[in-house]
Amino acid sequence: MLSSSPTRGGDTKTGTLADLRELLGSALVYNGPPEDAAAISYFDDDTLERYLRAYEYRLKSTADAVQTTIKWRLENKPYVNKCADCAKDPQGHSIRLIGFDKHQRPVGYLNFWQAMNRFDATSTAHHMYCILEEIINVVKRRDKKAAEDGQTIGSSEVDPGQVVWICDFDGFGVRDCSPMMMIYIVRFLAHFPDRLGLCVLLNTPSLFSGTWSLVEAVLPTATASKIHFVTSSLTPAWEEGNADVPADPHAPVDSWVSEHLGDEIAQWVANELWDNTNPLRQTIHKRYWEYRVDPRYSESPKKVGDKWSHDPRGLEVFIESKYYALTVEPGQSFSQKWDELGESAQGLKEGENGVWQ
Repeated sequence: MLSSSPTRGGDTKTGTLADLRELLGSALVYNGPPEDAAAISYFDDDTLERYLRAYEYRLKSTADAVQTTIKWRLENKPYVNKCADCAKDPQGHSIRLIGFDKHQRPVGYLNFWQAMNRFDATSTAHHMYCILEEIINVVKRRDKKAAEDGQTIGSSEVDPGQVVWICDFDGFGVRDCSPMMMIYIVRFLAHFPDRLGLCVLLNTPSLFSGTWSLVEAVLPTATASKIHFVTSSLTPAWEEGNADVPADPHAPVDSWVSEHLGDEIAQWVANELWDNTNPLRQTIHKRYWEYRVDPRYSESPKKVGDKWSHDPRGLEVFIESKYYALTVEPGQSFSQKWDELGESAQGLKEGENGVWQ
């Protein structure tokens, strides 16, 4: 049923999902090469409903946005292309899906220090939309399986299909203050409407304030309201004179993260912050896509809160699920104990280019 409501730009006709499908017509029918079928099949009912909500159910604006995204998808092929930089060097970027929060929303994490190629705005934007495409595919497969099993994901209060981003500003510097990077992000997010659940900016330095002022000015009000600044000074100190032992064996959890995302995510973030403060990082670079357990400090490496066995890949329940394999490059993620790799019990060895060996 079509109706009219006063909206900007003279686009007053609003309608339902069925109305939108009728208006789009053949635009949602794909007859090209099979490898590009995902450019259109992506627009299932859930995705189209998100477009409608984002454009306040205004049919013309929504249809125009869908067609613009179809063109963008055919040109950029996020459903096929992988990040070329990460294929050559997994330390090119650090953005990864680490699991699901207490509302069953997917949680993506990024760390500036861990991303060696972050100064290339085009490459970073490409990496981000490839990761987001993978995350959405994981959510769709999860929800389809739940529907087949008669299960409900999340609750009616929080949308489990929206993505939470945790941006750890560890390593952020002057070269990262790039308005162009922010513009790229705003542009490509337009092709994923109603997908942002929360964006947590963790420990932002003062020099980010200028960049944020520019970005905030162009963000839609609804988007800006989902961005939260969190300062966590809870990372424990390392024992003086011993770069291998923390003064406190358990990283304290930030209360805001725990309240909004749940204890599991909060503990993982706390452990990751702890892991990234290791003084050894001054000379080596962390293989965040690997899980290594030092047997010197842990007899039960899977124990929650055990810092010696922190898995930088993500939550254990997610890593051990079938969905994790959908988000990583083969051969770039595995789990081994240091002793199985022939490591000395005296500590780490630095390899080529400062990478753990």
